[in-house]
Amino acid sequence: MLHRPLRFVGAVAVAAMAAGCSTDSASPDPDQDLELAATFDAMSGEANGRGDSDESSAFSGAAMAVRLGIRPTEIAVVVGGESRRYRAFVHVVRHGQRDGALPALRTMVAYLPQLDSRRPAEVLYMATAGDSVVVSLPSLTGVRPNIDAFAVASWKDLVNRQYWVATAGKAGIKLQSTGEACPKLSPNGNVSCSVAEFGVLLDGEFHPLVRNERGNVDRSRAMSIGTRSTGVNGAVLVFN
Repeated sequence: MLHRPLRFVGAVAVAAMAAGCSTDSASPDPDQDLELAATFDAMSGEANGRGDSDESSAFSGAAMAVRLGIRPTEIAVVVGGESRRYRAFVHVVRHGQRDGALPALRTMVAYLPQLDSRRPAEVLYMATAGDSVVVSLPSLTGVRPNIDAFAVASWKDLVNRQYWVATAGKAGIKLQSTGEACPKLSPNGNVSCSVAEFGVLLDGEFHPLVRNERGNVDRSRAMSIGTRSTGVNGAVLVFN
């Protein structure tokens, strides 16, 4: 799995504090936003408890995006041949001059809402630094390719407690445009945030984990998961 998000965990806390200081709101339902952010925070804590820092950072990023005023975009995700309506965020994180010429990590969290619960029914996670790259699962090979040459993706059925990981395919997250400052970002702090739109591509072959153990993949079961979406809402954050 990717390991660059480890540095992102602390940065998320700083951005969340900055977001909480602003009173401006572009949301039609601030209470619902707070509940959704709290849900992602809880999922981040669960992932961190399993030792999955990458996934933990992704969910923290989704919670941060909600608090910064980024509204999710509805996208079509095809799961095992069935099209479902997910809601998605994308986050791009830079660390000013410290990142130098390194490619910025782009992370998408998409989720399928439940009518009778604030907790999503399904969650799709993807991270990459490329516009169009191969999907890989480094934990299976023991070899970690360059971050700008591959993507990782996972899918969770939270209702049935199943965890699937992508082992092959193609994926990409492309920045399409940037706009104004994030609606709820406080002018104080060491982070800048701009709203943005992204194009998202995923065409992956997924396998379930055996007993949800990292790297223990059941090759006898496979499922395709994909999406091709444009205009996906997100944020570009730069920590100075």
